[in-house]
Amino acid sequence: MKRLSVCLLLSFLLVCSQGLWASAFAWAHLSSASSGSVSGTITLDAQTVDVTYTSSDLYFWQINNVGTDWWSGGACGGPCPVYNDPADGIFPPDTVDMIALVGNADMHTLTFSTPVTNPVLAIISLGQPSVHTTYYFDHPFTILTSGGGWWGGGSLALVSGNGLQGTEGDGLVEFVGRYSEISWTGAIPEAWNGFNVGAFSATAVPEPGSLVLLATGFLGLAGSLRRRLEK
Repeated sequence: MKRLSVCLLLSFLLVCSQGLWASAFAWAHLSSASSGSVSGTITLDAQTVDVTYTSSDLYFWQINNVGTDWWSGGACGGPCPVYNDPADGIFPPDTVDMIALVGNADMHTLTFSTPVTNPVLAIISLGQPSVHTTYYFDHPFTILTSGGGWWGGGSLALVSGNGLQGTEGDGLVEFVGRYSEISWTGAIPEAWNGFNVGAFSATAVPEPGSLVLLATGFLGLAGSLRRRLEK
């Protein structure tokens, strides 16, 4: 009876533990642009979410997977590790799509056609070694990764007021929650910095390793039940 109770408890923990579940992540594929606006889509499971960036500070853009691959190469000599966060299921953007801006005090706005879960910004070269450019967001965020990218060493740092300060910084920034819009302003402009945006699907799926653990737990439970029935 004791062994059966342990198996039941383990199986319950395996099913209920949130750490055993992961959601699929996808980057925006940008497809159209004009003065002050860039649009594209994020495909999450069977859902397609329209995403639009607007600002008078828009400098240039890369859409339809055409342009320089700022996520790979340069000082990185290949895919830049700073855009890789496998623990959270995030990998570098799968296209060269990106949006470049100067970083003036203008309002920058990302709008999603339906709310998205835990949106993530992949940041390209925020600031310079002698020019510490800062974004001030309207929502709190977490820096997932920070370091150097195409142009070499650098970093991202939190500053008061939901600020993200870059010193030639590259990395991943996550906004935990559900959002239909994210806005920010810039401070101390520079030559240019860039980004792309992605998000997680709202439907959680079990990680492969968790499925193995879950199956092992239920096999143990089935074995205990079989032995008890045979007695």
